[in-house]
Amino acid sequence: MTLPLPSCMRCVHYKGLQCAAFPKRIPNDILRALHDHKTPYEGEKDGIRFTPTPRFKREGELDTYSDQP
Repeated sequence: MTLPLPSCMRCVHYKGLQCAAFPKRIPNDILRALHDHKTPYEGEKDGIRFTPTPRFKREGELDTYSDQP
């Protein structure tokens, strides 16, 4: 099975279920990778969007998780 990974965990703004764009709680659509937060999302603060951490900028982003070897 292959599942999409949310970008949150690879973002410089991520702090658990909160982030700079959503200080109260990251919306489920973003956490469940149903919305790519490289594009606007209603309620985001100050136009803050996904920004990859330096590690993922270097290594490239993994967009899915697979339980298959």
